[in-house]
Amino acid sequence: MASPAAAAASAEFTQMEAARQSLIAISQSVPEVGAPVVSPPSGGGGGGRGMDENGHEDVAERRYRAKLISISNQSPDARARPTTCPRNNGAA
Repeated sequence: MASPAAAAASAEFTQMEAARQSLIAISQSVPEVGAPVVSPPSGGGGGGRGMDENGHEDVAERRYRAKLISISNQSPDARARPTTCPRNNGAA
């Protein structure tokens, strides 16, 4: 029988994988036909198209998009393993 710690880790992994799959599904979804189109608020001189007042792509938007992509592309195997505390050998 699995230990309580292993069961908790398994439940956490299942929740993380479910969240990952949900984010992927949302990012690949298509709006309903006839649904109203909501434009983002205008942020500067770019007319709300992710551009700054000089016509360059908004850096904050680019960073946010990259962060979302990196979250959705993470492999469950690449998760950081918990580190163990160093043993105290009593020399200190």
